[in-house]
Amino acid sequence: MVDATLALAEFDRWLKAHDFSDDENEERHFYDWLPRWYADPADRAAITATWDARFAERCKQRDREAAERQMAFDRETAEIKRQRAARDADAASAIWECTSDENEVDAYHAWWRSLDQPARDKFADGGSAVDYWYRTVGEPKYKAEAATTARREQEREQAERKRADLVEHLKDLAWARGEDAASLRAVAAWRRVYVDEMVFKLKEGTARDALQVADQALMAEIQASVDAIAAAKARNAQDPLLRAARGEQDEPVPPPLDLRAIVDRDAVARWLAAHREDLATFEAGRWRHQWNDPDGESKWIDYQWTQLDGFRIFGNVGEIQRQAARWTAYWAIEAKATAYPDAAAALHELGLKVLTGERHDTVDYGAWEFQPEKPPSEYIGDPDDDEPEQEPRTEGEIPRIRRPPSPARQRSKLIKRIESAIRKGYVTKTAIYDAVGGKRETVVELLRELVADGTIQEPDDDHGGYWLDGE
Repeated sequence: MVDATLALAEFDRWLKAHDFSDDENEERHFYDWLPRWYADPADRAAITATWDARFAERCKQRDREAAERQMAFDRETAEIKRQRAARDADAASAIWECTSDENEVDAYHAWWRSLDQPARDKFADGGSAVDYWYRTVGEPKYKAEAATTARREQEREQAERKRADLVEHLKDLAWARGEDAASLRAVAAWRRVYVDEMVFKLKEGTARDALQVADQALMAEIQASVDAIAAAKARNAQDPLLRAARGEQDEPVPPPLDLRAIVDRDAVARWLAAHREDLATFEAGRWRHQWNDPDGESKWIDYQWTQLDGFRIFGNVGEIQRQAARWTAYWAIEAKATAYPDAAAALHELGLKVLTGERHDTVDYGAWEFQPEKPPSEYIGDPDDDEPEQEPRTEGEIPRIRRPPSPARQRSKLIKRIESAIRKGYVTKTAIYDAVGGKRETVVELLRELVADGTIQEPDDDHGGYWLDGE
């Protein structure tokens, strides 16, 4: 009779030898092993009975161990839940210790609810959670909100001060019309700085006389600045060896007068709005010629608009243009207030809102563009060319052939263009060249000849550029 216990021990060694250590398939392995080693049915029955009893006991043991593990897991889960509840309760009280603002408390709870469980478990207690929220979320957020509120309050105060200053300035009619000394000085500097970027001519009258006086005073300032700089440099150049031996430092050379710093765009806008009728010619920019090919060998020239600083730029309203349009609307509103005394208070308030930019519906910004029509493309052929030149044409147009004009006719046309440019206010060499086009050497040489024969006059104290005698 077989010893069933020893047989099962032998089965366990077989399992180990074949690396069949998984309990789930142990029963299948047993019934595979048994017929290979024992052929006697009685032996098989005894071994199987012992196996069944051992297997049942092992199943019970596994069930007991699983129950114990589940109990341990449930205890651990309950402890985690208890700790989390305690932490949440601690955080709920800790946030009130941190702030008494209900909005901040609500913001903290919203932030806490947005976290997933692993993110919450990173905090050991409620205090650390509140501290983290305040440092990373609450404090920066409310600091930003406080900064925004402070900035808005500062902007409001600045707007109120600006409005109060404007109301005070409006009591001075000369300032409002740009006719006070500072405003005229700013306008004169503006003309000097941007002389090559605009056409600016005034009709004879008080406005022109006042601006000429301001311009002469500005030129005196410029000359005084130049003299001061030259004098300082001259003193520094005297006896350099002696001064070096004495250890004397060079005298500071004063900076040149900065005309751009003198330009006040609001002053220019006020003056323009009050003296628009005094403008004989005004173009807020220039049509500058450009060759149709990069190497400049083309006999045709086209024109490209160069915008004056402070006026329309790439479709946007420039600062001077904006302010001049507002001041123009303001003067129209003030005239209406004079005509309707019963509505004067409301109209005065509307005028102030227009000047401060609060109202735009009564302002015509487009009326202050001052851009003339684009000049047509011009033929500037070389009289030495034997080959005819072809005009630029639009798509679908039959090309026309034009032969170069004679030298005498070409010279006559160029002189007429130079005289026309000077009449329009193009009074410097660069401005005349940009307006006339052609070869620069030809234009400059012709200018010299016209000055020599008295057709045009050179710049002098009364004229800021070339001028025509008798005009």
